[in-house]
Amino acid sequence: MSGEPVDDQNRVVVNIFGEEYPIRGAGRPEYIQEVAAAVDRKMRQVSEAHPRLSMSRVAVMAALLLADDLFKLREQHEHLTQIYEQEWERRKDRKPDD
Repeated sequence: MSGEPVDDQNRVVVNIFGEEYPIRGAGRPEYIQEVAAAVDRKMRQVSEAHPRLSMSRVAVMAALLLADDLFKLREQHEHLTQIYEQEWERRKDRKPDD
């Protein structure tokens, strides 16, 4: 061991909305690129729908839309988890000859 800190983070340069950003993260480089591509797509969608918005407003709107997607998915996940747990309890409480 050389005594130097171990850097287990990847460095990836991504392009979002025409700007390059160096990103450091523990995720796989392909995953970081995929996340950046999703942000880029959302910003482009916002920009196409509202061409007069500044880049910072496009970014904020894209962030709000992505957060909305996340919240909806979390809600769906919680609902499905609840259904699964209820079904699990129902089956667990059944008698073997039911």
